Amino acid sequence: MKIYQKESDREAIRFRYRDGADPKYRVFPEWRFRESGVPRNKIQDEVAFSCIRHRAEFLLRHPGSAIRLYPGHAIIPADLVIDVDADEPGQVRDYVDESD
Repeated sequence: MKIYQKESDREAIRFRYRDGADPKYRVFPEWRFRESGVPRNKIQDEVAFSCIRHRAEFLLRHPGSAIRLYPGHAIIPADLVIDVDADEPGQVRDYVDESD
């Protein structure tokens, strides 16, 4: 399975944590907008998954949620494709600045 942004080269991969925790797929739930009206993209606002299938299920259950994609460490909430027949990316990226 693979999650990527439609019409771009960005795809969902696991990102490492500075504290040495296992790399995870990082999702920023749609409710992160509710309190302040602006997105909060801090590590404490994310929901992290080690399995891409669980991440895809979360995105389907929570429309408007955003995911961190590579290249560029972008947090993307729209035009996402879940390709169930594709191979899961084996790539793991280095740390992301928590303020990204």
